[in-house]
Amino acid sequence: MPFAYAVANDRQGYFFVTAHMTNEGVRYMFSTCSSDANYLGIHDMSCREESELASGLRKQIESFERGRAVMKAVGELQNRPQPGSK
Repeated sequence: MPFAYAVANDRQGYFFVTAHMTNEGVRYMFSTCSSDANYLGIHDMSCREESELASGLRKQIESFERGRAVMKAVGELQNRPQPGSK
């Protein structure tokens, strides 16, 4: 169950918002409520620090996804029949 969402794009910026599930899907707020900010450990962060954290999170996820794609490609290469093998 989602409770927070990291906004991390150049158009909107880099920050966290509270989120919750509704019958229509996930609903995002305009900021984090105090309990979610406390749970995330961002309650004492400046806007700049929060922005850097969200930006860093995006970079880590992108790096993980690239690494996963490389590992998948390596696995496919390793499982490919070798020339001359039956």
